[in-house]
Amino acid sequence: MKTKTLLFLLLHLFVISGCIPIAKVIVGAHAPRQEKVEFIRQFAQRKGIQIDGTAMIAEDSILYSFVKRLNEAVVFDKNGYQILYNQNFSNPACGGNIGNFLTGLDTITYATRDSGNTIQKEAGMWVKFGSKEAYDVGFNPSKYDYYVAYYWNTFSGNPNHRDAIKNLQQAIDLNKRITVKLILVNQDIRDGIDEQKFVQTARRYGMDAEVK
Repeated sequence: MKTKTLLFLLLHLFVISGCIPIAKVIVGAHAPRQEKVEFIRQFAQRKGIQIDGTAMIAEDSILYSFVKRLNEAVVFDKNGYQILYNQNFSNPACGGNIGNFLTGLDTITYATRDSGNTIQKEAGMWVKFGSKEAYDVGFNPSKYDYYVAYYWNTFSGNPNHRDAIKNLQQAIDLNKRITVKLILVNQDIRDGIDEQKFVQTARRYGMDAEVK
């Protein structure tokens, strides 16, 4: 079974975000479909994406992640609160600001927080790679100043996740003033998902989805 789904969603998400150049590029990506965990693992190996310590979106949060976290980097401070770093840039709808933000970041930042979202709440949507077991963030305020969750998948033509992750890690390594934990979160639809429930939920989000 394959799920034919979400090409319309991808176009819709990027067009309404205002990031029109990305919208044009991602038309060439294939629609998200069910993938075996082994395929995702092999994809990551081919792309040089480190699997050890990688999280996956829990099945019941995959569609939410498409709407709110598609190809996104999310930053949290040492107290666990999400930092809304994109508000400080002229093109907040596009995802290229994270490197600049991390490079200029200090142990204290006055960037706006989202007090309604914490890394603990965010991690409630994650499981261990290839498992249904809850993912342990390893939250440690005395060890890390910041946490960055980067959402990646096998179906996006743009951005190039290998390059995006490499650039993220370089930005983190270049800034010697802070300690950052980078967490990679895969958001592919996986084999074994409840197909009918998935389709029903997708349609509630206004997505075009069907089982074939």
